[in-house]
Amino acid sequence: MNNNLDFETFSVIDIKKAGAHRYASDPSTEVLCFYYQTTLMKKPKQWLPGDPMPKCFEHPERYTWKAFNAEFEMVIWYHVLYKKMGWPAPPDETYWSDTAAVSRYYALPGSLDGCATALDSPYPKDELGHRIMLKLSRPRKPSAANPDLRWTPETKPEDFAKLYKYCKRDVEAERWIGDLLGELPPEEQAIWEMNVRLNRRGTPVDLDMAKTIINIKDLHLEACNEKITELSEGTITKTTQTARISKYLGVPTLARDYLEAALDDFDDPVCRQIAELRLQGARSSTAKFEAMLLASMTDDRIRGMFMYHSATTGRFGASLVQPHNLPRPKLSMDEIMKAIAILKSKGSLRDKYLRLAKISDIMTVFASLIRSGLRAKIGYIFAVMDFSGIEARVLAWLANELTALSAFRKGEDQYVSMAAYVYGIPAEDVTKDQRALGKAIILGAGYSMSANTFKATCESWGIEISQALAEKAIKAYREKHPNIKSFWYGLNNTCIRALKTGQVEHCGLLSIRTVQKPFKALRIELPNGKYLFYPFAYLKRIPAPWDKTKEIESIFYKSMNATTYRFEWTSTYGGKLVENVTQATARELLCEKMLTAERSGLPLFIHVHDETGAEVKASSGKRALKLLQTIMSKAPSWCKTLPLDAEGWVGDRYRK
Repeated sequence: MNNNLDFETFSVIDIKKAGAHRYASDPSTEVLCFYYQTTLMKKPKQWLPGDPMPKCFEHPERYTWKAFNAEFEMVIWYHVLYKKMGWPAPPDETYWSDTAAVSRYYALPGSLDGCATALDSPYPKDELGHRIMLKLSRPRKPSAANPDLRWTPETKPEDFAKLYKYCKRDVEAERWIGDLLGELPPEEQAIWEMNVRLNRRGTPVDLDMAKTIINIKDLHLEACNEKITELSEGTITKTTQTARISKYLGVPTLARDYLEAALDDFDDPVCRQIAELRLQGARSSTAKFEAMLLASMTDDRIRGMFMYHSATTGRFGASLVQPHNLPRPKLSMDEIMKAIAILKSKGSLRDKYLRLAKISDIMTVFASLIRSGLRAKIGYIFAVMDFSGIEARVLAWLANELTALSAFRKGEDQYVSMAAYVYGIPAEDVTKDQRALGKAIILGAGYSMSANTFKATCESWGIEISQALAEKAIKAYREKHPNIKSFWYGLNNTCIRALKTGQVEHCGLLSIRTVQKPFKALRIELPNGKYLFYPFAYLKRIPAPWDKTKEIESIFYKSMNATTYRFEWTSTYGGKLVENVTQATARELLCEKMLTAERSGLPLFIHVHDETGAEVKASSGKRALKLLQTIMSKAPSWCKTLPLDAEGWVGDRYRK
């Protein structure tokens, strides 16, 4: 029997900064109300503080529990209802179904209101109720007229009545969406459950180092402010005074990219120094260390960082410290270890600051230390393994690019091979810079990238190339990989055909069709049976990008805009579709390997892109690494001809 559940809570903790686990475990956190609705109930039932425990909570293992973003309900139940109030403990993740996860699986919005709107639910978002929920769930600022630190049902009965109505509406909306979309497929439910366990296990952090870095940052900013005051003769007193700095320098913006590019244009050395100080003061190299402090729990671990099926392709998302976008260290490993030793040494903060500044610019040092801020607990070690060139391998396999597959099997360096092809030289003569270009081509050109876009991409990676070389590189890639080029057009045409015929159409290892349930969508079946969905897809004739006098058929569908966070119409094309199925297939490989690793007894603590890692006893580090490599290097039964390889490391601190 199902039981839909939704909590409304109060806490002094900011859940967006601290995460659900830290939020739920805080002493201030309490349940304001909740609504629940079992399969047999026609309407949701209310619970308020002081009410008796509902019977369905007496034996929770008799139900399948459903919620929108179920991990929140799970941790609130554990820390508040169970730990504080003495109710039975929540059942484990195998008893739960996350309606938000189901929504994201179908490439629909991950928010309740967004999903409800996308599906034209009869239970739209209660805007007023949402605002009141935010008001009642947080502390209020006391005033002379009202010294209260929060609102209560006694001081704001009307608002609490609206909160209860809002909570009830959420359960009704969740129930309606759940009935329409159903459950995750069993294999996806297993991945969701694994991610819940990883989130609960947590990622260990070095809080002492984080605190020291933040304190040194404050010293550094003080020094920057003193220097900028001195240079400007008091006109500017802080690096954060944007209007004053813009006026002093005579520039229209202080955007980092603009200011960095303009440094060499300042004839006045004072202006150049002020611009450099502004860049120093505006850098956020310590933001992730601050996030570590805000999100960590009493055992120095951060929980709840990873989100199941964040992208259309099924890839995971991340929050809090955001391990998916950690900056690449600019310091060498020796310099990083030296910096850590300084931070851990005795002495004053100022002494440490001065010693760190001798290694490199202080903010560069801090940025290079972020990965090291993830540290295994005492007596344990990290064993981390990363797929080698997984997207290039999967792309070649999906496109049946036999020459590339053969090269991977032989262990050839594809970046060197590509560079040698572009420059027309033997592989042994390829230089380091030429190999870097070869790498950029392999990583960037596989999804029908144009020469102009490739040139811009190279420049963003610090590789300066001419327009002629960019065009030569793109042409060389397409000549060397004709089946990949054909795959772009083949998949695009097959998807168009599927939208027209309504029948199952095939493109290599992929099957494509349109479906009408649970809603209209274009659906691509991957080689292992996983589906990709393109909601509400249809065909529209548009001017050809390369010739505005001609028209082509283009695929339009609804997706989340990563910039505006709106669920809106967008178009796609062959290269983008190939990118989607390639990344989705790589995701399937990682998830399968993570499940295997977990079943093999490896306690996973992280997954980043195509990498995962376990935290094990120090004495077991090498064995764990060997086991991980064995697991990740063996192709599953559904892709036996795909040449997989993986490489990794062991250490007590996370690294690139």
